[in-house]
Amino acid sequence: MTIYTVKPGDFLLKIARQHGFRDFRTIYDDAANAAFRQKRPNPDVIFAGDELVIPDNKPRVEEGATGQRHTFFVKRPQNTRIRVVLKDHSGVPLAGKRYELRMGGVVLVAAGAKRTGPDGLVEHDLDPLVSAVELTLFLDETSSDGISWQLDIGALDPVSEIAGVQHRLNNLDFDVGQPNGQLDHATLREIHAFRRRMKIRVSRGQENTLDDVTRASIESEHGS
Repeated sequence: MTIYTVKPGDFLLKIARQHGFRDFRTIYDDAANAAFRQKRPNPDVIFAGDELVIPDNKPRVEEGATGQRHTFFVKRPQNTRIRVVLKDHSGVPLAGKRYELRMGGVVLVAAGAKRTGPDGLVEHDLDPLVSAVELTLFLDETSSDGISWQLDIGALDPVSEIAGVQHRLNNLDFDVGQPNGQLDHATLREIHAFRRRMKIRVSRGQENTLDDVTRASIESEHGS
């Protein structure tokens, strides 16, 4: 066994593939990682600096009698799945819109080959070692001009961390600027704006804190 320290941009499936495992649960469910599971109950969202125990990767041995034919099935490796819901500034889903997905110079989904779902969903499987893709949405049916975003895979921090709250607020169209892990003026301003939108009330004197109800609501609205 070895100890692995999570780096920025890491996620469990990526770590698993780097260590020769097909399934991230081989690491996550290992008994030595009980404390990690308690700290990070959502295996899809981990934090730089977390420590994981990487179990030994033991080869699997199958027995079979000589002189006979045997069939073995190899489990297909897991892929990373990105799921992004696109909405306008009023919160209305951008449904049925053309989009394009690229990884560097490689076109993964050509413009018009697929469309956003009724809820504005874009969903696509990726190799776990892909670190970023570019998503372009076309609001006009015939225009070649679109709105583009770079999606950094594994960049979302847990909502228990201030940086995780900042990432989610930005994704929900509340502009806190570059996430810095600090409960600064810009972050508090957008927390207040989020509470107004969601009609969340806090006790007097607690306005400039991040309470559990607000944190949970941000996570729920974000979807993770």
